[in-house]
Amino acid sequence: MKKEITISNIAEKLGVSKSTVSRAISGKGRIGKETRDKILNYIMDNEYQLNGTAYGTIRSKTYSIGIAIPAFSDAIHSPFFQRCILGACEVAQAMEYDVIVSSIDNDNIRAIERLVENKKIDGIILTRPLIHDRAITYLKEHEVPFVVIGSLDDEDIYQVDSDNKSGCKELTSYMAMIGMKRIGLIGGNRNHKVTLDRYSGFEEGVHQAGKEVDYNLVFLDILSESAIRQTVKKLVRMGADCIACMDDYICIHAFKELKKMDDKLLQEIKLISFYGTGDKEFQGLDIYSLQYDPHKVSAEAARVLFQLVRGEKTNKKTKLGYEVILRKTVEI
Repeated sequence: MKKEITISNIAEKLGVSKSTVSRAISGKGRIGKETRDKILNYIMDNEYQLNGTAYGTIRSKTYSIGIAIPAFSDAIHSPFFQRCILGACEVAQAMEYDVIVSSIDNDNIRAIERLVENKKIDGIILTRPLIHDRAITYLKEHEVPFVVIGSLDDEDIYQVDSDNKSGCKELTSYMAMIGMKRIGLIGGNRNHKVTLDRYSGFEEGVHQAGKEVDYNLVFLDILSESAIRQTVKKLVRMGADCIACMDDYICIHAFKELKKMDDKLLQEIKLISFYGTGDKEFQGLDIYSLQYDPHKVSAEAARVLFQLVRGEKTNKKTKLGYEVILRKTVEI
């Protein structure tokens, strides 16, 4: 019985790239006869058989890519994920590819496994990586090209991101320097790398202003509307004069709770958002926000993915910028 081998195994053993091995086996693309013969002879001499994933990769293209979003109920309605999908679709359309939208429920990656097992995609974009991400491990093991929207410590992962950490640092430092003395923080799931990046930027911003972080005012893993509202009440009782919200979902509910408690609180307590969608939902209050362009981030991730699919070299990490904006109140 023949032993299975992957394209990566062959490439590592012979000191060539995976794309060179793929071209040698498929007979497509530019490759020297000597190199092709060396690769094919190595496979035959050792009586190797390509594993299913490797064979599928060289056999044909699906002309589809995937984009994976979180499975929580309102993700598909989130402006961030909507714009990510549109950015990927724009680039895919230009490449005459289709986009398949899938969802990941934390460690439940069955939807991605089906796409790979059924050979539905040539590659995939992950929009919200976890600290210990099963999807990343699975895609690596099966040699599926993928790009992450976000920043990870693994230098072998292709990633595209906005500079969340620097943006949060700049905005927090500014609020501290204009007189905010007790800055609270409400954040989401700390298993998401973006949460930790924003948290780190928050800490550095407070320190840059020459102050110390009051960790009693820091609340992470605040995932529901009711939890946000209860946390706002706690921060008010603890004397916070500024509440940093990690995104507009948190900020909108914090705004509504302050307004419900007492309109005067909206003048006494500053709200800031570490990700502003641009939606006009803060009547009666000016909001400082960080603004990123998820459409641009996703489009760049798609371009990187297509380079990987074609076996081309590309940058491992791409970092895009941000803006600090003041969203003026809307008169109604």
